[in-house]
Amino acid sequence: MVQIYQKQFVKKFQLSHSTVVGIVFRLDDLGYLLIGNSRVDKRHTNVTITEKGKQLIQETEDIYQE
Repeated sequence: MVQIYQKQFVKKFQLSHSTVVGIVFRLDDLGYLLIGNSRVDKRHTNVTITEKGKQLIQETEDIYQE
């Protein structure tokens, strides 16, 4: 299971922190991601993709390839 921080999304996609927070929370509500605080540093939020999220990625890739 790969966990990344929201801050990495901000840097990678060049989005504002508030935009990333909104997107992550909506995807969490839909069951595609799990969010939680880092055990090492409570100021950071870990983001983990769920099986449902992995299925969505696969379906999207299949549609894109068609």
